[in-house]
Amino acid sequence: MRWAALVFGAVIVVSVFLPWVSVDPGFGMGMTYSGTHSGWGKLSLIMGVICAGLAFLPMPRIKGIGYIAAGGLAVIGVLGYWSVVGDVLGPYRHLMGDLVSLGIGLYLCAAAAAGVIVMGIVELRQGEG
Repeated sequence: MRWAALVFGAVIVVSVFLPWVSVDPGFGMGMTYSGTHSGWGKLSLIMGVICAGLAFLPMPRIKGIGYIAAGGLAVIGVLGYWSVVGDVLGPYRHLMGDLVSLGIGLYLCAAAAAGVIVMGIVELRQGEG
């Protein structure tokens, strides 16, 4: 289980530096924004580091609760970032059409955070037995 926590934590950390949103209005003016452009993405980054650190904790019950909390906060970071993007670009959506797209980093972070939550549930169940 320790290796899974390290992998999920590393994926979350790396995903924050990958593109989370791409805006391409054409004419070579496209821009990408990573998770580091917002406090929400930085929250996910911190949770990835915490997840990797929890892998070395010897207490399964506390480790499981920590995984669930860290994964949940990473998901909140993803949803918060997505919400901010929607709020900022919402009034201009009719002008931009489908020119705004979510990037691979956002999807990776959400998937790894969901994996951390599942891992926390499994850890709690193993700690009970």
